[in-house]
Amino acid sequence: MVEERGAVMFIAVTDVPEIKGEYKRASVRQVCLMMVSDRLIPLDSANEAVIEEKLCRERRSFLKPLIYDSDLAEYHPNFCLTDTPSGDIYPMEVWGLDQVGYLLHRQEKTVWYNTHYPQSWWGWDAAGDPQRKKITDFPCRAASYAEKYPWPVEEN
Repeated sequence: MVEERGAVMFIAVTDVPEIKGEYKRASVRQVCLMMVSDRLIPLDSANEAVIEEKLCRERRSFLKPLIYDSDLAEYHPNFCLTDTPSGDIYPMEVWGLDQVGYLLHRQEKTVWYNTHYPQSWWGWDAAGDPQRKKITDFPCRAASYAEKYPWPVEEN
């Protein structure tokens, strides 16, 4: 299981110092911190870290869409499987909160998924599963992937 610690990527934007014979330090103008997995996959929460770890342990082929990748008029999933029999992306959603506003957003997003990906998306209610024992199995892999990677990665 994923530990509650996580890696953080630090990105800094600096000015370009003039160098005239001696070293000058750059001034930091902006700083950004981003939680990432051990494989440097961006994560939005510890719950996403649990699913990313499970995906990797099971040797699944997946994408991690970033907010910058989506149109403002559409939702973007937390992960997308790319190794299912259909060959299409298979959206995966980690529901992490149980606050009223979030639950309303969740209902809207569920309707959107059911409209755009009927019977072909996966979700986990992490807020309702604090012990992380109710994670449903991921959809099956295409035969070509199952033959290539027939067993999960062993846990340490």
